[in-house]
Amino acid sequence: MHERLAVHEISFPAEIGLSDSLSWARAHGIDRIGLVTGRHPHGWSATLRELDLTGVAIAYICHARMFELEDQSTWEPSLESLIESINAAVATGANVVYTTTGPAGQLSFDAAVDALARAVRPAVEHANSVGVRLLTETANQIFAGSHCLHTLVDTIDACEATGLGLCLDVHAVWRERDLQRQIVRAAPLTGLVQLSDFVPGTLSVRRHPIGDGIIPIRDFVAKVLDSGYAGTFDLELFQLPRATAFSDIAVSVERMTAMLTDLGA
Repeated sequence: MHERLAVHEISFPAEIGLSDSLSWARAHGIDRIGLVTGRHPHGWSATLRELDLTGVAIAYICHARMFELEDQSTWEPSLESLIESINAAVATGANVVYTTTGPAGQLSFDAAVDALARAVRPAVEHANSVGVRLLTETANQIFAGSHCLHTLVDTIDACEATGLGLCLDVHAVWRERDLQRQIVRAAPLTGLVQLSDFVPGTLSVRRHPIGDGIIPIRDFVAKVLDSGYAGTFDLELFQLPRATAFSDIAVSVERMTAMLTDLGA
């Protein structure tokens, strides 16, 4: 496995459990993963014990959506939860937490970004103080119930306005116009790059194994590397069939390891 790769916990079937997923990962040479808070509802103590036993490193934590941006009365408990995830990143040795904004409801884009800036400021300050990069991403509009940034341009603008960093997700941005220029513009903000593939005819949020679809992933990765990005490339596969999930992960790791090596990453 290339040293700059990680595998998202969401790629593993939820019913398998963390312990078995970590054991399989370690046995197949996968030594870095990302954790998602939704799979650790009872806190991080047990997770930390599992990590100590397997020796798998944590590249980042994916936090659930941040704020109900229209409802300021919800911001304080949401902020507390976000800071817990930042502290968990410190405990696991991760230096990145990425998340979605939460829904904008009926707020305009500018009003939603203004609300986000006010709500997230203490978390950004805390993350900076403990050496963690707090990021948000671009997401398909199907996720409007948990996010309000649906183009890379909007995500860059929001990050610049709020102090957040940026998670660059190929699945959400690969068809955008003038992508190379936007990747360069996003480069100072980018703290994580996520990779998956798209198969035509897929009418869901499924993210396919690398090389199974039509996203020009090599070209995208080359553009990201040319922008000066020096961080992690994350395999965020999603809704994989249980029967093939582990082989899908393995072949994606193999293909991306070869690609990153060939590109000189």
